[in-house]
Amino acid sequence: AKDFVLLLRLSVFIAGFMLAVYLAGIPLDRMTMVLGAFGVGIGFGLQNLTNNLVSGVMLALEKPIRPGDAIELGDSQGTVLDIGIRGTRVLDYNGAILIVPNGMLLSQVISNRTLNDRTGLVIVQVNVPVTNDLDRIHEMIEGVMKEFEEEGLAAPVVQLAEMGKAWALFNIRLWVGDIRSAGNKRSEALVRIATEFRKHGVDLEVPNQILLGRQGDEPPVN
Repeated sequence: AKDFVLLLRLSVFIAGFMLAVYLAGIPLDRMTMVLGAFGVGIGFGLQNLTNNLVSGVMLALEKPIRPGDAIELGDSQGTVLDIGIRGTRVLDYNGAILIVPNGMLLSQVISNRTLNDRTGLVIVQVNVPVTNDLDRIHEMIEGVMKEFEEEGLAAPVVQLAEMGKAWALFNIRLWVGDIRSAGNKRSEALVRIATEFRKHGVDLEVPNQILLGRQGDEPPVN
């Protein structure tokens, strides 16, 4: 429906322009001169605008992306909100809205994770001090993640990914039926794990003697 609206808006714009020319009584030869000058202007100053307009039409016709698709463009990831005449709005996973020129969506390599299948993989990372019983932590996280297992998809996988003098990093691989819910699933999983840690008295403070003499021994970057 939104693709049809996009094409309809372009059609109305073109029809309105032609009607205005007719009502103004501009002779055809003068109109040719105007269009020629307009073409020169496009060539020098409106290339990007024209590119984005044409790209918007191509996106509407070919549908390489659709509203609701989860895409990756460069370092940005997010969900397509809508496709406009000149630009496309994308809601990234940090909550910001990106305005992406349509020409960029056709000229650059885009990963569309939901074009044919909306299932996807969510990575959840948890840092804990190494002073805890890591086997117990592993079992605790596995127990929580069983609540997030979806029928027909692979079971969540919990792995100890890194371990330093102060911190241990657990990687959790969670498959979801709709990758658009990745942010919510990650948040829900972390909240449940934190609740389980508090319930069983997991210590999240690193002893001072471990950090003594060290500057910036921070947990691994998520």
